[in-house]
Amino acid sequence: RKASDPNRFTNRGGNLLKEEKQRAKLQKTLPKLEEELKAQIELWEQEHSKAFLVNGQKFMEYVAEQWEMHRLEKERARQERQLKNKKQTETEMLYGSAPRTPSKRRGLTPNTPGKARK
Repeated sequence: RKASDPNRFTNRGGNLLKEEKQRAKLQKTLPKLEEELKAQIELWEQEHSKAFLVNGQKFMEYVAEQWEMHRLEKERARQERQLKNKKQTETEMLYGSAPRTPSKRRGLTPNTPGKARK
């Protein structure tokens, strides 16, 4: 959610850099943490001779389900963006794009004699 927030571009205090470092760190540590947890859970299951359950299901099934939910959420958001862009394009084709005020251009106004560049 933080990555799609448009206010992050105000960049006071190097927020984008912090965000990117945090993302890189997470992408490195998350798979390692998953493997470490898997190994510890297997050890626990051997010691206690019963399955380690999270919300009534095995841990690795739970993790796989969480990854799948994350992937589906990202896919849904992507499809919503595509649909929104498609609708906007169709609207612009039918009615034309929204009128925009022209930007101020330098050099179009006649120079006064006192302000002429030397």
